[in-house]
Amino acid sequence: MQARYLTLAIFFLFTSAHADDDADVVDRSGKWDVDGPLGPSSMLEFTTDQGTWMNLDVHPDGRTILFDLLGDLYLVPIVGGKATRLTEGAAYDFQPRFSPDGERILFTSDRDSINKTWVADFDGEALSDFRALVEGNGTSYVGANWTPDG
Repeated sequence: MQARYLTLAIFFLFTSAHADDDADVVDRSGKWDVDGPLGPSSMLEFTTDQGTWMNLDVHPDGRTILFDLLGDLYLVPIVGGKATRLTEGAAYDFQPRFSPDGERILFTSDRDSINKTWVADFDGEALSDFRALVEGNGTSYVGANWTPDG
């Protein structure tokens, strides 16, 4: 039992002594920047033809599937083919839904520090004009969906 407490004491002593070692790597004084560097990183590229724990939606015209995979949003023709990435970066984007008219996409993302519902305009190929539907209240939101009237 004493060895356990001694180990914990050494651990806390070591971690507190080195707590400022990485202070120059991460600036914690400003607003959250989900795409800002958190330290050293490297690119990982891969190809896959399957995934798990994915959310998807079908465009109202029935020709395109919208889905999330590993925190990014993608489009793929409903007949199959190569997927096109719509979002990328450190933000975790998920639960995408087409608007009833197919001109906007609703999704959940932590792109400004906490899971919120976001909407972006969709032109059939790309997203633009990203905006959070709720600002600054510190509440996490997941699972939003469109009403039938948009």
